[in-house]
Amino acid sequence: MNIKRLRLEPSERADNILAAAVAVALREGFRGITRDQVAAEANSSVGLIYTYYRSMDSLRDEVMRVAVRDKHLAIVAQGVASGNVVAARAPAELRRAALQTLA
Repeated sequence: MNIKRLRLEPSERADNILAAAVAVALREGFRGITRDQVAAEANSSVGLIYTYYRSMDSLRDEVMRVAVRDKHLAIVAQGVASGNVVAARAPAELRRAALQTLA
């Protein structure tokens, strides 16, 4: 079976990878994100994930920026609890609301 991958522009591919990483974080938890899972979700290769995000910390920081922007409370709470710098800089009201989801 021959699977044809959709050719995306670099900016579209980056957005696709980030959206896939957020989906994985929502399903598996913020600290549970792996390149393999993101690649599968994004229908791309692990090497391509590495091209855009050299480290898992950089990928997690981008996921957290999206989580803060879109108010994904579960992800923000996990970021605060794990000491993520981006989560720590989120508005205090959002951090409080997020942490209440852990109670």
